[in-house]
Amino acid sequence: MKKTLVPLPFYAGCWLVIMVAVMSIAHVPQLPLWSIIFSVMTLAWSWLVLQQKVKPISALMKHLVMAIVVIATLASAISADGLAGLSTLLVTGSMLKLLETRTRRDGWVLVLASCFATAVSFLFNQTMLSALLGLISIVVIFCALVSMHSSGEYKKQPFNAAFVKPLRRSSALLVQSLPMMIVLFVVFPRIGPLWSVEYKNGAAKTGLSESISPGQVGRLTRSDAVAFRVSFEGDQPPPRQDRYWRAMTLSRFDGEQWFMDDFLRREATVAPSGTRSENRYQYQVIAEPSANPWLFLLDYPTQVSGEQIQLASNKTTRAIKPLDNRFTYQASSVVSDRFFQTELKWAERYTAVPNGGNPKTRALVAQWREQRLSHSEIIEQIYNLFNRSFRYTLSPPVLVADQQDAFLFDTQAGFCEHFASATAYMLRLAGIPARLVGGYQGGEWNAYESYMLVRQFEAHAWVEYWQQGEGWIRLDPTAFVAPERIEQSFDQLFGDDTNFAADSAASLIRWEKRWSWVGDLRLRYDAVNYRWHRWILGYHETQQLLLSDWLSGKNRLALIALVVLPVSVFLAVTLWWLLRKKDHYLNARSRDIEKVSRLLEQKDGRLRRKKEETLRRYLERVVAYYPELAAVAPAWLTAYERLEYLPQGKTASPLQKTYTFAYRHFYRGAKRLSAKR
Repeated sequence: MKKTLVPLPFYAGCWLVIMVAVMSIAHVPQLPLWSIIFSVMTLAWSWLVLQQKVKPISALMKHLVMAIVVIATLASAISADGLAGLSTLLVTGSMLKLLETRTRRDGWVLVLASCFATAVSFLFNQTMLSALLGLISIVVIFCALVSMHSSGEYKKQPFNAAFVKPLRRSSALLVQSLPMMIVLFVVFPRIGPLWSVEYKNGAAKTGLSESISPGQVGRLTRSDAVAFRVSFEGDQPPPRQDRYWRAMTLSRFDGEQWFMDDFLRREATVAPSGTRSENRYQYQVIAEPSANPWLFLLDYPTQVSGEQIQLASNKTTRAIKPLDNRFTYQASSVVSDRFFQTELKWAERYTAVPNGGNPKTRALVAQWREQRLSHSEIIEQIYNLFNRSFRYTLSPPVLVADQQDAFLFDTQAGFCEHFASATAYMLRLAGIPARLVGGYQGGEWNAYESYMLVRQFEAHAWVEYWQQGEGWIRLDPTAFVAPERIEQSFDQLFGDDTNFAADSAASLIRWEKRWSWVGDLRLRYDAVNYRWHRWILGYHETQQLLLSDWLSGKNRLALIALVVLPVSVFLAVTLWWLLRKKDHYLNARSRDIEKVSRLLEQKDGRLRRKKEETLRRYLERVVAYYPELAAVAPAWLTAYERLEYLPQGKTASPLQKTYTFAYRHFYRGAKRLSAKR
């Protein structure tokens, strides 16, 4: 038997268009331009169709549009990075469905697709704004559901009533679910995903890589993306010139690039190196997703604690797997310009340079060696060289063959990695063990929430050289040329440069020099976001501590009793309450019938209305039992049937008054008779 498709009420169609529009907003950053244009046009067309300003799209045109969009979606999904293609598929699929949505069944398909798309959006963004947008999406989805099942209740009603009433019901549903949400958030154990999804977000494009060549770190100045945030014990950060955030060391040089120390990847943790106790800092780092395992610590770390972290002998730290989500860890460091060691392992690695190339540089260093200069005198020669005519710039000339010669004797303009690479190369030619260190230098202190914010444009490279009897000593040749780079904030120095934050067109940092309140607003917003990340998204660590304290000394049975049992009891009570109030789900007229049935049932159980019984059959039985009701039953029945089978487009207001009068008349008669007998 073919089922009759229920047409959508007018305002339900409006809510569905709004629902798809709101759901799509969260996916806009992942959508290709053609998809955004197609979505806007589809939403506008669907709205005009509802307003009867244009005709629905023809079947032929619908099939043509579908074929074009499917091909474009497949092409975009193949070329997309990570899961971005899934956003295109969900949004464009919802738009195509919207073009043919006419019935309640179509509406349900859109509702389910919107629920899934809203959940998927959190794979790309988990900020406070995305959570707010997700909440709004859920409210709008509930509004669409309420309107879809209104059976024309809001048709021809005032605009406010048709939109405000669903909003009120939707909000009430959310408020009712809040206690359960809070209970689950606090006590339900965080478990890993049941499946594995490899997703790399945009942070992987802007973070440090495992090799450095002249010009590579400089490209990070085009991004104002957050690299990590740090909160210090006692809210006392180190001075700006001591904020060297160590990420990796690079010892292998092929003439053009420096590569990471692969042989140190799995080395055991070394003993702490102590200097003056007043330079020791305790802090917590919240690292942003980077698709790399490298973590960031102040020079020089003495201890690091967290899940699955390794600290190597070169004082770099890494997680055992790449960071695909925010990662929190505790650490302590002694801020110093040297790391004491008595013995240098793998000395040959730190003095190795390619054979040949860069003849001018080789001749210069050979001249120093012939003069039998000491380590400190060679470093002084390098300082004098850089301090003579070199300049610091975010737009250095391109270096081709014999890069060190080209930089030292021709262009003499560069970024931190140019100076670091040339310095380490000259030190190795002079026989001094040296290596590059990649990380960040600086950080912006946010006084509103007392934490330090480090961004990608503060990426930095410096040098460490070996001094027998003293260990590894930090040498930052960038400070020879541009000491202000170390002593002042990066955005203050280069905020006017066209390359600064060029990849962040809407960056507020670019406007702070002109309007100081912009900077204040940016810091306030980031402080709120920091609290969100720390206490909401990072709650799982606090939860582990809480559960550990609560369940200390208890066995698995206690775990079930203390965590699962309260949730089960809450669910059982809620279910019982909902079932007890099952007539709550009935519409107004069905509740009237149920009320009459309960009234008469109290007098005689045989007068209970049967589940499959229509109102007409039920009233026939009631009148047979109470003939006095024969005079009022037909009026109620007639009004009921006219309302139930009201044609689409007809208003219910006059009939509703007739129905209400007839029902109340019948109910009073039934109540009077049942009281007599």
